[in-house]
Amino acid sequence: MIARFDEGLIIDTAVTRERLQTALAGLWLLDGLLQLQPYMFTENFADQTIASTAQGSPGWVGHPVTWAAREIGGHAIAANTLFALIQIALGLGIAHRRTRRVALGCSIVWAGGVWLFGEGLGGLFTGNANPLTGAPGSALLYSITAILIWPVRKCDDRFASAGLLGTRGARSLWTVLWGVLAYLTLLPANRAPGAFVVAMTGGMMSVGEPHWYTGIQDHLARLTIGHDTTIAIVLALVLAVIAVSVWARVSAIVRAGLAAAIVVGLVYWVCGQAFGMPFMGMATDPNSGPLLALIALAFWPTALTESARATLTAPQGVAA
Repeated sequence: MIARFDEGLIIDTAVTRERLQTALAGLWLLDGLLQLQPYMFTENFADQTIASTAQGSPGWVGHPVTWAAREIGGHAIAANTLFALIQIALGLGIAHRRTRRVALGCSIVWAGGVWLFGEGLGGLFTGNANPLTGAPGSALLYSITAILIWPVRKCDDRFASAGLLGTRGARSLWTVLWGVLAYLTLLPANRAPGAFVVAMTGGMMSVGEPHWYTGIQDHLARLTIGHDTTIAIVLALVLAVIAVSVWARVSAIVRAGLAAAIVVGLVYWVCGQAFGMPFMGMATDPNSGPLLALIALAFWPTALTESARATLTAPQGVAA
């Protein structure tokens, strides 16, 4: 009976992990298709999209970005064709069991390279990195997701998928990630007067977006006027609570923290990231919102009661 229960638990957790892997594969395929947009095959992609991520960063971050932008701009068609094929290959590889481990490993390396050379480490060292608009960078979140949903044979964690890190390592990673988001939210640039208006409606955010969406954005942005510091402090507190929620011994508290994380990710995605700005023809990925939600699902507690867990961990000669 124990073996049957234990086997059922492993299968259930494996199915959950496989669904998360399928979701990540879908995101990589989407990125590959976005890379095939006409804009990506022009020098503007390198000059405007990539090179701009070096602005405000220290030299050791900015120089690799400007070098990459220069090389890509000089070989725009070949480079972007290669980028699209790599990301499509990653998606297809993760989707198939036989190639999943290799593809996940490659995705960690590739996303790490994109985070450095294409995103300037998410702007973390510029002093104005804002989680609302995508910090610490979607590429970093791709790597974190791949690590968490890595296929492991031994299922001994409390979460849907702790991957390569195990329960304690995964919890620590979660705490660091959301702690960083809380810290970035409190940066002077992100709580200054008008900061939320700029983040939600500034720059090219509204270019090419549907009028119904920009109207909603403008209305929501106006509601933040005069309350930037208060909103930033409250949001940072919420993020800090989310950061430590996975350490709770009560599953209901863990689930509440994860649900809050999913809501925050979706709010970021809708209010600050404009769904990744797909209507502009310049989007390279759906931005950080969906990835934050996907990571939260990897931490969802397994439906295992304490009595059942005690039964599973008891010596075989003791439990019958």
